[in-house]
Amino acid sequence: MGVLGVLVLVLSCQEAAAFLVHVASSCPLAANGSALAFGFTLIFNKNPLCSVPAPAAFLVHVASSCPLAANGSALAFGFTLIFNKNPLVCYNPDARHFIPCDWGLLHGVAGLVATFLNNDTAWVQRAEDRRQACRDLATHFWASTALRRTPPQVRIVPVPLPNTPNAVLLTCHVWGFYPPEVTVLWLHNGDMVATGDTTKLLPNGDWTYQTQVTLMVTAKAGDTFTCFVQHASLDRSLQEDWGPGLSLGLMVKVVMAAVIMTLGLVVFAAGTFIYCRQAPGAFLVHLASSCPLAANGSVLDFDFTLIFNKNPLVCYDPDARHFVPCDWGLLRSCATHLATFLNNGTAWVERAEARRRACHDLAPQFLASTVLRRTPPQARIIPSKTGNARAPVLLTCHVWGFYPPEVTVIWLHNGDIVGPGDHPPISAVPNGDWTYQTQVTLMVAPVAGDTFTCSVQHASLDQPLLEDWGPGLSPGLTLKVAAATMVMALGLGFFIAGVYRYQARPLAPGYTPLPGDNYPAGNSTSSLSPVPCPQGLREKAVVGDIMYPGTSDNAHWACEMPGKSAARCE
Repeated sequence: MGVLGVLVLVLSCQEAAAFLVHVASSCPLAANGSALAFGFTLIFNKNPLCSVPAPAAFLVHVASSCPLAANGSALAFGFTLIFNKNPLVCYNPDARHFIPCDWGLLHGVAGLVATFLNNDTAWVQRAEDRRQACRDLATHFWASTALRRTPPQVRIVPVPLPNTPNAVLLTCHVWGFYPPEVTVLWLHNGDMVATGDTTKLLPNGDWTYQTQVTLMVTAKAGDTFTCFVQHASLDRSLQEDWGPGLSLGLMVKVVMAAVIMTLGLVVFAAGTFIYCRQAPGAFLVHLASSCPLAANGSVLDFDFTLIFNKNPLVCYDPDARHFVPCDWGLLRSCATHLATFLNNGTAWVERAEARRRACHDLAPQFLASTVLRRTPPQARIIPSKTGNARAPVLLTCHVWGFYPPEVTVIWLHNGDIVGPGDHPPISAVPNGDWTYQTQVTLMVAPVAGDTFTCSVQHASLDQPLLEDWGPGLSPGLTLKVAAATMVMALGLGFFIAGVYRYQARPLAPGYTPLPGDNYPAGNSTSSLSPVPCPQGLREKAVVGDIMYPGTSDNAHWACEMPGKSAARCE
């Protein structure tokens, strides 16, 4: 019964007719995260009988897919809950449970929704049913698509060639065929001729293909040129003929046929219009449910209504837990009968109570993770030239990615607050991802050393966000900085070269480094006479670390002051 029973009761007041009905449902959300309404639409013969505009721009829907291999077998399976075109919760067919697949701002909400769906076996069973449907229907779908045979259509288009009498370029257009393999030939009075040009196959985007073959001819009266098409979908070849003109008798017949066809179309259009005017009235029955939220996220109320052609017909009383008629016009009796029918079965009452519980369970959590969150802004200053000599620069402070939308943006000049300039700040506009953006402009005449600061104050920031901009160095100061840099670089180069040359210089002849010296490698010994020591010092010969008086081979000469350690005499 269910929706079908509802439809039967409504149809009791209507004229009987053949129809096909199916149901579509949706639940749009408000900007504060509350579930404003629930759309439950009965569609008549594939066409919605009526449309109720959604009160907000948020949409949740389910998408499932099963890609097929070249042999038509199902390779994988996807079952995803999507929020505003972004995947929110995905189904893992191997583990048979839902997992969050949004790692952005809604990751917390995705985790809550995944937990809720995993706790409800109906959703897991729903995903598994679709997975099984993919396996069962993949072969039939493949046979009706990739393995199908669609016959081509043919048309010859003649184009006269300028400056050449009786010369015509014939183009045979072949389209709408599948599979793509096709053979196209030209015949002249039944004999095969060579083609002038053949284009490659092109897809149409609807699983069919098209191609064309051209032929340049000199046509004479009585000639017949035929486009000959062979395709796997055809039991016999398809032919399209073209001649240079029609005879007088055939032309008269064509004109008469055109007049008769025009009259037939007029009569057909008039009959269709009269029939549509006398057709029985269209109707639409759908369900709407809502649970408005308070500022603290608590549920204020719950509404569950069956609506007929935009008019409330039957309403649900959550306190009494039963349906009551809410139409007091011509459909009062229908509303009473329908309410009695819904109250006699527990399915509709349980359905309304389930949606009521869903509002209480999910709405506050969704509100806390969306409306009550804090997202800090980002800021950037972009300068541009204005062409105005008094204020040659226009500074634009772009502030984006913040939530909630309340934000304060001011300009500072060298630390002092300035006005908003010639362009006042615009209000914050949504980005489409639950964040906002705005911008503030300021026309200035900057001088060297000026600093302009964009100060952003937002509820998500502990202290204001500051973004600075300066005009840069003057030409004279830039030249001085460049010259100082070059001089410093040259000085550093000379210093490094001098240190290298000093380290690389050889020892003076006749000297031997003492142990622990840091001179470059190289030793020499000498038995030359010692260098005279200064007055007050005496000469000593040093062999190793021991000092000897007098001279000795392979000795270092040192000078010693009585009572002091020896010092080498260079």
